[in-house]
Amino acid sequence: MRHQLNWNQLSLLNYKAHNYTDTSTKAYGKKILKLKGLRLKVLEFLQSQSSTNFEIAEELEMTLSSVCGRCRELQLLKLVYDSGKRRKTPNGATAIVWQAKPNK
Repeated sequence: MRHQLNWNQLSLLNYKAHNYTDTSTKAYGKKILKLKGLRLKVLEFLQSQSSTNFEIAEELEMTLSSVCGRCRELQLLKLVYDSGKRRKTPNGATAIVWQAKPNK
């Protein structure tokens, strides 16, 4: 089941992923549309099922580092949260299981 985002949630996807230096701001400007698209892709996936970064990366065919960044942004935007559950990763460590906040 695919959840639709409301306007309030879509506006939250505008999290500025840069540190306000001239080089960071310029690089961000070049990547903003891609980042927002990936952020939305990860959010929609988490709305369908709670998952670890590894699981998200595998399912969406994204790099693990990109998924980690998008999950952190979504966490800061309060759109996803740590479910308190952990699952084993391919390398034997444990990973956070992310869960999307329910639409209101």
